[in-house]
Amino acid sequence: LSDAELLAVIIKSGTNNMSAVELARQILTFSNKEYGLNVLYKHNLSTLKSIKGVGDAKAVTILCILEIAQRISKSKKTHRVLLDTPKKVAMYYMEELRHLEKENVLIALLDSKNQLLGTLVSSIGTINSSLFSPREILVDALKNNAVGIIILHNHPSGDPSPSKEDLIATHKILDASKIIGINMLDHIIIGDKTFYSFKEENII
Repeated sequence: LSDAELLAVIIKSGTNNMSAVELARQILTFSNKEYGLNVLYKHNLSTLKSIKGVGDAKAVTILCILEIAQRISKSKKTHRVLLDTPKKVAMYYMEELRHLEKENVLIALLDSKNQLLGTLVSSIGTINSSLFSPREILVDALKNNAVGIIILHNHPSGDPSPSKEDLIATHKILDASKIIGINMLDHIIIGDKTFYSFKEENII
């Protein structure tokens, strides 16, 4: 099945003047410039319902499918996820972060064996900037009994290359974490199917 045909199976019906496949093609088209399944991540309930032929039921169904896809990409058979390499970390959070249009800063909380205890959203920035608060990040880590942390954030541009601000924030968090005895293992920037690891670049 094509992407449109697959989506048509999910939405089940079109309109009086449009087949389900034709409606699916409209849903998969963004600003007449982008087309494909990735376009779905640009939608929310309001934008989906603005498409003629898409009501509450279809919109909610599509959003639920996207949520399921993200959860599947992060699910593991083991009870605890082992995040012991930059690539594992990046792949675990890739689908959650790479489609976002604003920078989100996440904290991966780890135990002494680099197993994931949980993930916290530290802050949400604007389209081209994020907010790093070393104090809030480390307070959250202490509250959750984390031995180690990995900082992650996305670049909506798709280019994971660090900015000057990213470098400054990383050093501030690293210095503060050493003082209170929490191991900052990495800072990973997520781009579009690519990532930048401060650990791999020997910055951490």
